[in-house]
Amino acid sequence: DKGDIYNQLQLPPFLNRNQYIAPPVDWNIYLDLLFNYVTPTGPGVSDACKDASKEYRYQLNKPTGFLPGQGWAYKMFDASAKLPPSGLLQGIVHFPGNFDSCLEVVAPDFVGKYCLVTFFENEMSMWGRDVKGMTDISPNPRKFQNPLTQKFPKQELRKLTRMKDEDEEQDPLDILKSAAIRLGRCVPSVCTDIDILNGFKNFLIDENVLGVTAENITAWPLNCHTADEKVELDGGDWAMIIIIGVFIMLIVTGAVIDVGLNILQMDVFPQTLIQVFQGFSIYQNTLKLFNTDGGNSDSLDCINGIRFLSMSWVLIGHAYSNFMGQIFVNNLSVLYGDAFLGNGAFAAVINALPSVDSFFLIGSTLLAYITLKELDKTNGGGFKFWIMYYVHRYIRLSGVYAIVIGFHATLLKFFAFSPQSYAITMSVDSCKKNWWTNLLYINNLQWVAGDDGLSCMGQTWYMANDMQFFIFTPLIIW
Repeated sequence: DKGDIYNQLQLPPFLNRNQYIAPPVDWNIYLDLLFNYVTPTGPGVSDACKDASKEYRYQLNKPTGFLPGQGWAYKMFDASAKLPPSGLLQGIVHFPGNFDSCLEVVAPDFVGKYCLVTFFENEMSMWGRDVKGMTDISPNPRKFQNPLTQKFPKQELRKLTRMKDEDEEQDPLDILKSAAIRLGRCVPSVCTDIDILNGFKNFLIDENVLGVTAENITAWPLNCHTADEKVELDGGDWAMIIIIGVFIMLIVTGAVIDVGLNILQMDVFPQTLIQVFQGFSIYQNTLKLFNTDGGNSDSLDCINGIRFLSMSWVLIGHAYSNFMGQIFVNNLSVLYGDAFLGNGAFAAVINALPSVDSFFLIGSTLLAYITLKELDKTNGGGFKFWIMYYVHRYIRLSGVYAIVIGFHATLLKFFAFSPQSYAITMSVDSCKKNWWTNLLYINNLQWVAGDDGLSCMGQTWYMANDMQFFIFTPLIIW
């Protein structure tokens, strides 16, 4: 019709740049279904979860449910995401609900359990209503987020934002198949992840509004939490605590010696003690870190300015890449609208991936400059020179790096208590599994990471790449 406005981006209608275009009736029906789901029921759901869900629904429909001491069902229902939230026409695809309110629910036989659910397409129609087979599926939610190991914006989101032909029909299920939606639900604590998966599958099929395509839509709990959950310390955790404690002791000891010598002028410490501990002094190292004095005549001080600009560029690019798929965003149409992607100045951000090349330029320049100077001093170097060339590099990079990897594989899990804790738990799991690839600097190789993409600290692909360049640099310099 004459009044229709062509949606230039192939996004679900509520992500249209033309913010005054209301979602059509069919999409409202599809999205509204997700919010009508209350609690897991049906085939494949455990008996304990069915009983708890029955109690929940009974209390929710009970006329006296508002009385003091009986309002837990209403609080539980209130903690789940509702439709419509404010800003739906600006591209809200994340509906977290209320995490804290859900964890405060205490029913007679269970407590509230908060689960963040996403949806994606998975070929499951072969099972029909035989939901027993669903317990065998193990989708990898990592590929549905936007880790730093992937190009940004992620492939699934680029499919939604590509240009479309005028005669190309919009699939209203695209937004579900892409795993862009995050939906927070408060369910009984006795319900497992499989109960939630099967419950949603039963709900979508029984409603029979989405048709046969709903059989291929899987609802996957990214993370679930209850207020009484506990994370136990294991052997690796204790080892990491001891290592961190040792370094804290060294830092404190070094600071005491440094302050005593340089501030209090106390000449009471043995020389050997000073040599061992003063290098750990937080006072002395802080002064060195913030020292802006120029170096000697042989140093390349201009590199520091390039390094600052490069670091800022990388940080900005990574920050916006997270907005494009990983963290909660409530105005996606603004991010993909003229204010951002349509703005020429934003090209520096959207093209931030090549910014890493500037680090390779800095590294190669410094390496060639320093190595050639050393080769001149040693008349071309020798066997010992080249052995120490590699040993020194590995030790210099791997000390702090190993501590950070160890922390990710152990103690980081104690911070995984939030609506989006899956981002942390996946990082912990990947570092537990693949920490050794990082220490060998091969974590950027596809055959090492495998199809699951579980790379420990995805952003450290650069360190592996840089080390690999370093290994072959003597062939070029020599």
